[in-house]
Formats: sequence, structure tokens, C-alpha cells
Amino acid sequence: LRFSQEPIAPTSLLDLCGDPEMTVARLVDRWEQASLLDQIPVLPCAIGPQGLYRFDALSSEHLATLVVGSTGSGKSEALASIATAAVLSIPPDLLQVSFVDLKVWSLVRALESLGVDHVDLLDDERGLGLITNRISRRERLLVDAKCDDAADFWSRYPERRAELPKWLI
Repeated sequence: LRFSQEPIAPTSLLDLCGDPEMTVARLVDRWEQASLLDQIPVLPCAIGPQGLYRFDALSSEHLATLVVGSTGSGKSEALASIATAAVLSIPPDLLQVSFVDLKVWSLVRALESLGVDHVDLLDDERGLGLITNRISRRERLLVDAKCDDAADFWSRYPERRAELPKWLI
């Protein structure tokens, strides 16, 4: 592949979403529409030489993704963009977000202000216990429902999707 050497103009996430002046009513409408769909369209979270990039938290391609880099390379900003795009796409009852990053307090508060009540900042041993407990609860739910994974659960029991929200860690 050949990438353009032209710099990419800075843009906002809401511009990428196609709704630079998103209101609460528009967001609630987007969530209501998404909650009725089997396949939830996910908004883009970045733009690069190949165009818009979507991190589809509901896709099997992103069952595990690790963001790494040196200090100052933009890891926290990348996490913020991914989480914000997910929150603007996926209804709050179908999404849980947990951060293992000490620099995202303001993002946690911003996501909570959008109505996402499943946002955690895991910065100590209590956070590890929280993750362990949530994993156990999710495993029990899958076993009881006789499902292989969350995607299987969502397809078999669409009315129960909120019991097993998509989890971004």
C-alpha cells in the first residue's frame, strides 16, 4: 500500500460522525434506533491515510485489542476516541467501559455525563477484583444460557442484550 504524505487536517469526532452539532435528542434517537437493530452501526473514531476508521466493539475482529505505545504517543487519546465513538453508537445499557489508564478521569466523567453508567477507572487492586467479578458473572450468564460467547447470546436472546453489555476494557 502507498500512503499519502499529505498531512491530514485536524477534525473533531462529531465531524467524523456526520453530526457536528449533535444534541441530546439526536443522541437519544440514535440510541433508540440502534437498540432495535441486530447490527449496530458504529461511528468512526479516527481518520487516516486510508480514510475513516471504525473500531467496531461489537465485531468479532475486536474481541481483544491492546493499545500500546511510548509516553506521549497518544494512547489515551486513542482510547478516548474509541470509547466516545462506541458511546455515541451503542445504547448505554448495551455497553460497559473500563479504563486501565490513570489519565482518563475527565473522559470517565464525560462518558458518565452522556448517560453511560457502566464506566470504571481501574487504577488499583479493587479494579482487578471488579474485573474478576464481572468476568465470573458474565461466564455464569453464558453457561446458564448455553451460549458460546456474547455474540451467540446477543443473537439468541436479543431482548436480553442489556444483561451482557459489550465490554470495552
